[in-house]
Parts: sequence; C-alpha cells; structure tokens
Amino acid sequence: MPRRWPEPPPHRSHSSRSDCTWAAPACGGAPPVATSTGWIGFKCVGFPLLALAVARFGFHLAAPWLGYIVMIAAMPSPQNLFIFAQGYDTDVDLAASVVVKTTLVALLLLPIWAVVLVRT
Repeated sequence: MPRRWPEPPPHRSHSSRSDCTWAAPACGGAPPVATSTGWIGFKCVGFPLLALAVARFGFHLAAPWLGYIVMIAAMPSPQNLFIFAQGYDTDVDLAASVVVKTTLVALLLLPIWAVVLVRT
C-alpha cells in the first residue's frame, strides 16, 4: 500500500483581524523576512555555540568528535523543510527563504567554525 501525505489544513484567508497570526503581513505584523532573521542567526551561530558548550563541558568531548558535532550543528537548514512546507501548504515562502539564507550564511561561517575548532 503506497504511503500518502496527510491532508494539508484548509487555507485560511486573512480577511479579518480575528484569525490573523502575529507575523502575518496582511494583519499589520512584520514580514516573514524580518521575523526569520533572528532564527537564522540562532541556527548559524547560536546553535553551534550551544553544541560546542554542551559537547565540551557537558559531555567532555575532545577532537575529533567535538568538531563533528559542532560542524553538523553549523550546517544549513535542510531542503526537507521546504518540502514539508510545500506539502502542507503553509509558509512556503518563509521556508524557502530560510533554506537559502542559512545556506548562504553557512558558506561564510563553516570555514570560521573550522578555524575555531582547530584552535580549541
């Protein structure tokens, strides 16, 4: 029996302010690009720092395992984030922008993380 996707939730219109989410541009909230900036910063900088601290001081890991964990934490958001957003028809533009932006930022930061790990 083939596996089927669950039915996506029905598309809601933002015609009335009562059903608006806080970040919906049609409701006077910030556009998705502005709300995703903090999460992209956390994903690319905060999450690897957290992984470094927990792996080094919590689990007392040393090289090479410490480097593996931090570099995996510093990788960009995966493509399946966009695929799931598209499959469920929810925030497709936000998911696409997060995948692209984290990939671009990771291209710049992965060499820096490698240098930081060599010095620790």
